[in-house]
Amino acid sequence: MQEVEAIRSKDDIAAISVLLVKHSSSEIYMHIWKIGINIAFRISDLLSIKMRQIDLTRRELTIVEGKTGKRRTVRLNETALSIIRLRIETYPDDEYLFQSHSYRGRVYANKPLDRSTVVRKFKSIG
Repeated sequence: MQEVEAIRSKDDIAAISVLLVKHSSSEIYMHIWKIGINIAFRISDLLSIKMRQIDLTRRELTIVEGKTGKRRTVRLNETALSIIRLRIETYPDDEYLFQSHSYRGRVYANKPLDRSTVVRKFKSIG
């Protein structure tokens, strides 16, 4: 199993955010990164967040964790809220917070970004 080293410095977090935007065609990977830093979910749980699971009034997000099956509610801080509001405003018809907008042939499906795609993007800037 690979060892993971935690990122602790605010400068490193900011540098990774800049690199994610620089090496992508959109800000979605930077948004995933920042939300992940702020709410500490597994990548698979982040990608499975549906818009209806977010309560902006109460500033909460409730999910059932994929690995443990436990229901988890987290209080959203300002950073997470601002990203969520931006994504809702930009993509009001999306079902998922981090939804794929690629067309497969002529069929468009409401699906979250694929975990392997996100991991590959993070590795490329790592």
